[in-house]
Amino acid sequence: MAHQVREESVKVPEVEKRSACYYSLRKVDAPVGVHKRRREALQAMQEQQEPVPIHIRIDTQEQRCGIPDLLASMPQVHVELTPLRMGDYVVGGDPCRIFERKTGSDFLCSLAQGRLFPQLAALLKSRFAPILLLEGDPLSVSHSQMRPRSAFAEHSPT
Repeated sequence: MAHQVREESVKVPEVEKRSACYYSLRKVDAPVGVHKRRREALQAMQEQQEPVPIHIRIDTQEQRCGIPDLLASMPQVHVELTPLRMGDYVVGGDPCRIFERKTGSDFLCSLAQGRLFPQLAALLKSRFAPILLLEGDPLSVSHSQMRPRSAFAEHSPT
């Protein structure tokens, strides 16, 4: 496979009172079709690579919400239902992510019963990257007896 070499004269324009000059530029052209074959080989390699599977451990108490079924229907997601000591979802990776999912009413109940901050503190102490997932607007929960101001008054920093 021989490469074609061609020479061209290139004019370099005048720069800071230096006169313009000419340089001989040698270019090596690849044989016809080499770039196309490289492009096709790269595309074939990309098509052969399967998507990286995502492993998610889900707490057994999350079965009722429908999210585990939705995740299990995704082809590259592997779901494992197991009792978790903390968090609701553990997503593998580097770093592992741990999700604590709260609905609006659960968020307010956890706050009122004093469970929220110990749960979040335990997540922060874990070896996982913690994420609090708040579903909905807790201040618009219709059956809550808690007023919006009281949700923040007791637990706000002074």
